[in-house]
Amino acid sequence: MKPRIAKWDNLKLFLIFCVVAGHFLARIDENRTAQRLFFFIYLFHMPAFMFVSGLMSTRSINGRRYAKICDFLAAFLLTKLVLLLVKGVFAHDYSAIRLWEMNDISWYIFALFVYYFVTMIIGKLPAMLMIGITIAMACIAGYSSHIATFLSLSRLICFYPFFLAGYHLDSDFIRYHTIGKPIKILSVLYVAVAACFTVFRIDHVWWLTRLLRAKYPYASFAQFQRAGGLLRLGWYAGSALFIVSLICFVSDAETPLTKLGSRTLTVYVLHYIPLYLFYYMVNAKEWLPGMPGSAWIALAAALVTTLVLSWRPFTTLVNLWITLPEKAAERFHRS
Repeated sequence: MKPRIAKWDNLKLFLIFCVVAGHFLARIDENRTAQRLFFFIYLFHMPAFMFVSGLMSTRSINGRRYAKICDFLAAFLLTKLVLLLVKGVFAHDYSAIRLWEMNDISWYIFALFVYYFVTMIIGKLPAMLMIGITIAMACIAGYSSHIATFLSLSRLICFYPFFLAGYHLDSDFIRYHTIGKPIKILSVLYVAVAACFTVFRIDHVWWLTRLLRAKYPYASFAQFQRAGGLLRLGWYAGSALFIVSLICFVSDAETPLTKLGSRTLTVYVLHYIPLYLFYYMVNAKEWLPGMPGSAWIALAAALVTTLVLSWRPFTTLVNLWITLPEKAAERFHRS
């Protein structure tokens, strides 16, 4: 079995923290600092997560490991169950019962289920051609108001090029071409410029969150409706530069936390439990927004959530559920 590479686990751990942080910050987005942190995270976290997911998918897709697809379907159902329980108990919101409507965190795992299946079919076609076609489809899709959260179609279409690019690129090739000093300097400059825009021009760029979330049609972009396709194309270019920058920044060295990067699915599936406990049971939704440093408290809560849910017993419990279909299939074949 090929050994795990520390860089990718380090990157995955950072990205899952960004996912959790984004959801914690979204509850207090009236706060200026929270808005800045939220916007900056959304500039890169899901495109990068999808890219790394594609990068890690090569062996399963090329090996036609259909059991892996079933694992994602089981993880999707578990996520919906978790959402149904926590939203029902704390917010009396039972929308998670609608499996086909994915205006919640379950969309990402459903997307992986779809992406693995689709890439098994088209993965052998010319890489640049297919990436170009999928980007064009995403740019065109935004002009339709009917492609939205039903089956998470908008996000499925928009994020697939990142996954497909990750699938086609070789991880060793990426690591080799991101160790040079010039590319690291350019990466620092690019991220610094993006951070400056976020900090000093948040009022002017906040509307772009609708573009970054990839679930809204261009009709919601006010005066930029007609230019929606170009904006989305610019988003792909900017996100690609951010992904390269993140890979440059993340260390190749193994640390005590590196192994937690292999448990990101568990964190993703379960993190709404501590989030709802924090905002509804502890009632942080009422008292946190008015506190000094509230955005940093939310960020700290997200960090604790990420680290705690990366604890091995949680991973064991989630894996028991996820592998149920695979084990059932094995028993059926034996019998």
